[in-house]
Amino acid sequence: MVKERRRYPRAGIEFNITVETPGGPWQGRTLNLSPVGIKIAPLRHPLLIPVGTGVQVRFPTHDRDHPFSLQATVHRTDPDGIAFSFDNVGAQEFKRLKNLVDSNLQQEWQELLQQIEAQSPAATVRSLGDDRSELDRWQALLDRLGFDSLQLPSDGVLSGQWRDFLKRLEAQAGEKATKQPPR
Repeated sequence: MVKERRRYPRAGIEFNITVETPGGPWQGRTLNLSPVGIKIAPLRHPLLIPVGTGVQVRFPTHDRDHPFSLQATVHRTDPDGIAFSFDNVGAQEFKRLKNLVDSNLQQEWQELLQQIEAQSPAATVRSLGDDRSELDRWQALLDRLGFDSLQLPSDGVLSGQWRDFLKRLEAQAGEKATKQPPR
């Protein structure tokens, strides 16, 4: 299994976006997004721009009073698009991106769990029944990691997939906490 090296998970969010390059504006469609970077596929013509080039990524917004654009640098070019890393993201912009990514990830994960459960009805199911403390512990983990909109089954019955998902999430949270330097 390959260890994830990204600083933050990427969400598969798709929308049209404009990139202001030294050669003029370029139109693309997002493939994925995180608070630290974005990958964009061309809408019409490919962008030939060297790694390390600075650009301005302009996000679509309906709020004219609060336009949203970020400075970014070309990180790499792939056959399906260009990966950009954001430069000097302020706290407010980071929070705005993080909220967008987190809400999309929660929706993706909820849908994935529902698909898994629907495909394998014979999966191991364990009722927590009277053991509300374990259910509360799992919900507290989700809340602590910012996934408070991801809700455990209200009947207290966790499928094997739910348990695997929660155990992996708990392990990743533990690894992340031990590897990050103190602030």
